[in-house]
Order: sequence, then C-alpha cells, then structure tokens
Amino acid sequence: MGGDVSVLRPNWPARLGLLLIIIIYTGLTWLNSVNIPLSKAPDEYVHFSYIRFIVEHGRPPLTEAEREAAGYKADQPPLYYGLVALATGWIDTAGPPTLKTTWESPRRRLVDLVLPRAMLVRTEDETWPYAGIFLAWMIGRWISVLLGAITIVLSYRIALEIFPGQFGLALAAAATLAFIPCFTYISAVLSDEPMLGVVVGLYFWRLVRLIKGPTRRLHFALVGLLMGLAVITKYSAVVLPLEFVLVLTWVVWQQRQHWAQWRRGLAVAALAAVLASGGWFIFQTWYFNRIEQYGWFAGIVRPLIAGDESLPGVGFLAGVLTGTASEADRVEGEAQGSLWTWLVSLFTKFWVIEIVGAPPLYPPLYPLLLMLAVYLLAAAGWALIWRWNQGQHRLWLGMLWLHLFIFLPIPLIRFLLSGRINDTAQARYLVFSAAPALGLLLAWGVTAAVGQKYRVWGLASLVGLMLTLSVSTAYHFYTGFPAPLPVRTLPTLADQPARPLQVRFDDGFELLGYDQSLTADNSALAVTLYWRSLAYAHEDYTVQVSLLDNKAQIIAETVAHPAGGRYPVRAWDPGDIMHDQIVLPLAGVPGGEYKLQLQLVGWQQPLAAGGMDRVDLGQVVIAAAPASAPSRALVGEKSGLTGFDVWQSGTVVLGQPRYRYRAAIPITVSYNPTLTGVEARLWLVGPDQKRREPITGVGKLHTFVVDYDWPSGPYQLEAELWQSNQLLDRAISNSVLTVENRPISFEPPAMSQRLEANFGNEIVLLGYDLPTRRVQPEQGVPLVLYWQALRQMRESYTIFVRLVDSSGKAWGGYDRLPQENYNTFLWVPNEVVPDGFAVPIDPAAPHGVYHLSVGLYLEQAGQAISLPLWQEGQATEMTSVTLGPLKVGGPPVQVRTSETVTPQIPLSIELGQPPVILLRGYNLARSEEAIHLTLYWESLAQTEVDWSVFVHLRNQAGATVAQQDGPAGGGQYPSSLWDKAEVVADEIIVPLPPDLPAVAYQVVVGLYNLADGTRLAVPSSANGEIMLTTLELPGS
Repeated sequence: MGGDVSVLRPNWPARLGLLLIIIIYTGLTWLNSVNIPLSKAPDEYVHFSYIRFIVEHGRPPLTEAEREAAGYKADQPPLYYGLVALATGWIDTAGPPTLKTTWESPRRRLVDLVLPRAMLVRTEDETWPYAGIFLAWMIGRWISVLLGAITIVLSYRIALEIFPGQFGLALAAAATLAFIPCFTYISAVLSDEPMLGVVVGLYFWRLVRLIKGPTRRLHFALVGLLMGLAVITKYSAVVLPLEFVLVLTWVVWQQRQHWAQWRRGLAVAALAAVLASGGWFIFQTWYFNRIEQYGWFAGIVRPLIAGDESLPGVGFLAGVLTGTASEADRVEGEAQGSLWTWLVSLFTKFWVIEIVGAPPLYPPLYPLLLMLAVYLLAAAGWALIWRWNQGQHRLWLGMLWLHLFIFLPIPLIRFLLSGRINDTAQARYLVFSAAPALGLLLAWGVTAAVGQKYRVWGLASLVGLMLTLSVSTAYHFYTGFPAPLPVRTLPTLADQPARPLQVRFDDGFELLGYDQSLTADNSALAVTLYWRSLAYAHEDYTVQVSLLDNKAQIIAETVAHPAGGRYPVRAWDPGDIMHDQIVLPLAGVPGGEYKLQLQLVGWQQPLAAGGMDRVDLGQVVIAAAPASAPSRALVGEKSGLTGFDVWQSGTVVLGQPRYRYRAAIPITVSYNPTLTGVEARLWLVGPDQKRREPITGVGKLHTFVVDYDWPSGPYQLEAELWQSNQLLDRAISNSVLTVENRPISFEPPAMSQRLEANFGNEIVLLGYDLPTRRVQPEQGVPLVLYWQALRQMRESYTIFVRLVDSSGKAWGGYDRLPQENYNTFLWVPNEVVPDGFAVPIDPAAPHGVYHLSVGLYLEQAGQAISLPLWQEGQATEMTSVTLGPLKVGGPPVQVRTSETVTPQIPLSIELGQPPVILLRGYNLARSEEAIHLTLYWESLAQTEVDWSVFVHLRNQAGATVAQQDGPAGGGQYPSSLWDKAEVVADEIIVPLPPDLPAVAYQVVVGLYNLADGTRLAVPSSANGEIMLTTLELPGS
C-alpha cells in the first residue's frame, strides 16, 4: 500500500479552517491560563517545583531527600520538565515578586481564599505584566498551549493520512479534539500531558504511515525513537510497545509478509526505543535502586515501576509484578464507589470541569446526556462502518479503538488496587495520549451515522457542541474563580497614587496615597487607598472613610475591611503593596465642597498615625446626583419609608447578593422627601431573629460589616423612621441578602473535667476529657481539650502536652497546632475549640501512674516562649496545668496480687453498694510517737472516684484524739486506676499527740470522696467506718 500524495497537496480552505481552529483554541486556552489561579490545576504546583529544581541544579534529583524537596512528581521522567526548565531557566525567580504559599505563614490562613484547597494566595502578581517566578510559571503554561496546538495539527494530519483528501472530516476531527473541555483545560496549565500528546501523536502518525507502507527500517527506527521519547515523557506510555507489536503482527499477517521482516522491524524499533530512553533508566537504576532491600531483580524493577510510590496503588502494583508485595503496600480504599461509578466519573471529566467550592453553570447532567447521545450516534456509525466495509476501514477503526483503550488499563488497575476514584478516574490520562483517536472516532462515527446527505450538518453540529462546552467551561473559570487580591509583592510594579501622602500608622504599615473619583451618575465616591506593609500587624483594622462639610460635621461615612474583607490587615506580609478601593454612596448628600477623612479602627480603639486618630485626605467637590428611585421598595406602616438600595463591590445590586465574613454591606434608605429633620434607623435580622446594628450610620447611608457571629442564611432589613424622638414609620422587608459564614461554636459542650485555666489572658482551657485512663505504651493517650478564645489572637500558639511521672520526667508528648491545622490566628473572641488527639507514649515508659502537663507556647527565633497562667487578673510563674492521673501499662510497684498478700490481721470487709473495694486485712505497729498501719485494699470492680482513706484514733467517749487522712494508694496510685483483683498496700502513719492518757483506744478506718465528703458504704455500719482493733497505749 503506497502513500497517497493527495495528503500533501495544499488545500487553502482547509488550511484556513485549521488556522481558525487553532486561533479559537489558542484564545480559549489563553483565557483559561489567565483565569485559572496558579496551582489550582491538578498537580500544577509540584510540576512547577520539579521544574524549578532542574533549573536550580541543572539536573534531576539524585537522592530521596532531593526528590522530597523537589515534590512528589520528582520521580517522573524528565523530558517535559527539562524542556520547560530550558525555556525558563534564564528568569531570575529569587523575588520579589514572591509566591504566597498558604502553609508558609500561619497568617496566610486569615486570607479569605473563597475556594477550598488553595495552595497559593492569588494576588495581582499573577496578572500582567508578569515578572520573576510568575513569568516563569506563565511561560510554562504557554508552552502547554503551544504543545496542545501541535497535538491538534497532528490529529488533523493523521486524519488526512488515514482518509486522503477528506479535509472536512480531518477538520472536524481536529476541532472535536481542540474543543473537548478537558483538553482546553489541561492545555492551559503546567502539565506533562500536552507534551505526551505531541510525542504520542508523532508516534501514531508514523505508525499509520508504517501500515500504509513501505516498511523501511527508517520507519521502524522513527517509531521506536518516538516510543522511547514518550516513555521518558510519562511512564503511562509504556503501553505503546504493546500496541506497536499488535499492529505490526496484524500487518505482517494481513499482508502475508515473511516473519523475518516482523523480527527485523521489531528489533530496529526496540533498539531505537532503548537508545532514546535507556539513559534515563540507567540513571534511575544507579541512584534509586533498592537491591539491598529486594534483591537484584525486584530492587531494580520495582523503583522503575513505582518511583517513590507516592501515587495510590502503584507500590502494591509494583510489588505484585516483582513478587515483593506486602500488607504495607496496600492502599486503604476510600469506598468511593463501584467500577461503574469509576467509569461514569471518567466519562464526566472529559466534558465537565468542576471548580471545587463553586456552583456549576448548569447541572452536569445536561452535557453528559448530550455527549451520551453523540456517542450513541457515533456508535451507530461505527457499527455501519464495520458492517458495510471490509479491509482498510475495519483496520483503521480497530486501530483507533486500540489506541484509545490501550491507555485505559493503567488507571483502571490503580483504581482496583486503591479504590480511589478521584485520583484515578482522570480524563486527562486519556485525552492527550489518545488524542488522535478521540477526535477522529467521534467525527467519523457521526459522519457514517448521518449519511452523506447530512454529513456537513452532522460534523458542524458536533464541532458546535464541542465549542459550546469549551466556551462555557472558559466562562465558568472566569466567573467561578475569585479575582486576584489587589496586592503586589513587587514594589516597582505598584500603581502610583495620584495624591501621594506617606502617612505611617503605629502598627507597622503606611498609607502611600490615594485616588478619588465620582461615579458617572455622581451617586458614589470611589476612594482608592494605597498601602504598604512594613511589619506584621497585631489587629484586623477596618478602614473608615468620612465626608465632612464646612462645619466639620460628618454627612456621609462608610467602613470596610481591606479588599472587601478577603485580605485582613494581620495577613499583610512586610513589603506588600495593596490598592484598596472603598466606595462611599452619596445618597442625600447635596452638591458642594467637602473634606475627606480616613480613620483605622481596631478591636477596641482607633489606630493612631503621628499622634492623630484621623487622617485628612484633602478636599473633594461633589456634584449633586440626580434624584432616582430606590431599586427596592420598602413599604412602611405610615408611608414614610419608600425604599432602599443594597450595595456590593461599589454598585447597587439586586436579587439576593451573598456576603462573607468581614464583608461590608452599605445600605442607603429612601423616605418621603417632604419629611425634614428625620432619622433613619436600620437593622439586619438574620435566621436567629437577632437585630444587628450597622457599624456606621449617617444620613441615608448605613454600613454593616459581617461579623464572625453572624449565622449563615437569609437576612431581612428592618427600618424605623424617627422625628424628634417619635417613631414616624416602621417597615420590615423580605429577605434582601444572604450571609455565608463558617460555623463557629460559642457554647462549651459537656466535658468530664472542668478547669478554667487562663493562659496569657488570651486563651482559656475550659476542661478536658480522658476517654480512658488506662492505656498501653503502643496505644497513646486519647485526650480531648476544650479551649476558648478571650480575644482576637495576635500570635500563633502551639499546644504542648507532656506525659510525666511523679518525678516530673517526661515519657512521651506531643507539640501540635490546635486540631492539627486550626491556627489560633483564625480563632475569634469567645469561640470554643474542641481538640481531640492521642498523646504518643515512649515505648520505654515503665508501668505506673502518670499525669499530663498541658500548656501553650509561641515560637520565636527558634525558642519556645510559654504562655503564663493567669490567676486573679495577674500572670503567674506557672506555664502548664496538670491533667490526670492515668495508668500506663500495668500497676506500679506497690501493687500486689491476692496470692502474695499475707496481712498480720486478715479481714474480708466489702465497701460500696455494690461492692467495689475489699479490705483484706492490715498490719499494725506502734511506737511512742506514732501508729504504723498498713491497710490491704483489693479492687473488686473499677471505680470512677479517687477515694481517700481516714484513720481515726478514738477514746472511750468516741472522741477522735489522733487521725491521718490521705488518698488511697498513698497518693501514688489513685483508686480510680485500680483494676479488678489488684491489691494495694496502703502504708499510713498516725502521729500521736503528747500527753495522751494511758487508756484503751479504738482504731477506726474507712474511705470517703474528698470532693463531697461522702463515705463509701460499709455493711452493718451506718456511718461507713470499720473498727479495726482496740489499743492500749501507755501514757506519756
């Protein structure tokens, strides 16, 4: 079969069509690359980390430690990463500008990232003009765009190679691929998939030409070379040799060629593949073999298959293939669904790109049903092709399907081994590697199904549907991802304010200047403030902007957190430059000249600047705004109130706008213009029916700020109109807005032990739960602490817990953030934070009784500075509280078994109803100064009370003349830790007073609860005591 020269003939309409496809594709992917925040694509951050490692070191990692530093993708083949490193290595990424990773500083947790799972704080450094590390990242994304475009061109050329002269079908195949939403998504971000698409596309093109003949050695060598390059682009390409062998076998059999030619072609291709990829595998084997652990074969092969085994299931798969699998290799499944669920999820991700935390543009079921219909139509076409065609058409159909499904087993096996759908059912694993087959199969199937008469309409509808899905996905990215914060870390790129000031505030930042402008309809004044952070601030200040008349009377005022509450002041890093726009609605403000003032307000008081609470920004001339009707009606009881406007992002909004924590809600109210000297009072009423007052309210403008204690849900506006202290009108609206706040608990839950330990007058340890006080060293101590914030936190505190014995020596412990990652920066006043965890125990800890020492510390310059405990409003020298007691392992040394107990005076007296403790007997000795008594207690059942022992010496009149009280177990082994059948020897010394008369005395003992004085019941004793014996004591 010779090649068809018509494939190479120029067809300018087709070329223009392909150019149009590339232009549209480039526009969509460029928009996606701009709108998708850095690191929000799958694995993008670790792709970039690996690239930067290669740039900085000039090579891939050589050790496991370097791999860890480079990120979990550092065990992957280097071809793509080396290409991007080569293209971006000239860029100075030392900074500024700098990436703001969410884990680098606890203050970053204060930033409202809007969407979950963000790895970077998105700032205007991610916008044009790009510089430094952001330029390097964006160049990497643009390389993906270019590689995607090459893949589209290759799919077009492959379609023409299979169907010479059918330019319409080739264009439809290219457009179908180009506008698959998953394709335009991944082609817009840092990923090795587009590179794999190019290499596999070239390989498949050569494979098609090899089938068409003639089968020269050069063709085999090119196929082998491209297979090798594909494998060192991504390991999933390891299935290509299997496809090549199957196709080559079929060709030799179909064309009745000699099998020697099959062997020669296979040998040439294998040699070329080894030459292309062998160097990388030698490198991997040399530096990362595990021969000492697994032996020669498994120690070489297993690391090549599994890398660092960070991907779910690959370690177990490599273990199965090399005979080294163990239980430790197994991945616990997440019970996310069946194989059918996995297939549905895989199909969905071709057409629906989800933004976690953002609502979809439309129900995902709609595009899925449309694409299912397309596939059913295409399947009908494939059936017709197979039925009515012989030879070549069946060959191409089978080959396309083989190429599509040859990549499916690897993610499928990973799913079967790990049970993780989200990690394995990824359309990107197929959309690039199987790119030549995807577009052509759909276009060819639809063409065959609709027939020659409707071929153009069928292909146009297919491409139109794909384009619609891709455009809607791009729009979803534009609206679904939050806008960058108005912050830059590169000072030279900061906008210069039109009115420079340089006013320094006391808490580590300065006002560089401001701009001001009236809206087109004169309804509001937009004030843009330019800030520079010099040091970390201690409070989240609000910015209050006021308009004063010539009598220094405030006639309009609003308040807001910086960046609409998304970037509070405590999150500002030194060097940050931010421009923050605050819009002051001018409802009811007459035209004229006014003074503009600014004030920063902290938690309890304003923040001073140069000794002044307020900063004069200068004069502003306001043009009178034309009268306009309010956007929302507000019908009062007496027709005084007429309506109101709700503002958001500087404009009046309709519908049900949503506001989050720290967001400002300006509301302007309207009333009958004939009324004079009236005052409007506004409240927002939430789902808890509680009235919430505005932060400021002057004239017709009232500004609310969503606080941490506002419950989520719809809010109504309640308004009253007053005149001369008389209520003129009152109205309540329907729901006007929705608040979305994270749930916060302010009520302490039930807890077994109350403490009320005040640390630093900032955090109170309300109490704790010890679910069990008997543990083994390998188990750890389960503990739940209940904290409450007294104020807004200025620092990030770490909890320390130490397991200590009676001498204070530590035998285990844990230093951690509350709830592992709930930084104290995020706590709000009066918030209650339950914190449950297990305290590790030193395996060498001896059996016995321990306590837990708990406190908080601040880490500064590598030193731990503990928070002091406060008592009666003053700091003390104590820095921890003691919890417990608890028993680790077995009992302490003073515990004996019942078989080894031989008291001088045996007894068998049960205490408690039902019995919990048995008095087995006692030893008694006396001296001139004291009575020496040893009581033998046996535990009959566990008790929750730490009982105390009393020993009374009574005279014949029943009066106590000497006594000794103390905890059972001598204070070393509390009774709440006694286990059944344990016998505790309790040694008690009762001092004798001087001048004691020489008469007979009774020795009386018993147990009581120190907390309330209740005695443990004794049979035939009304007052819960046991008379042991009568002593004759000599007089002094």
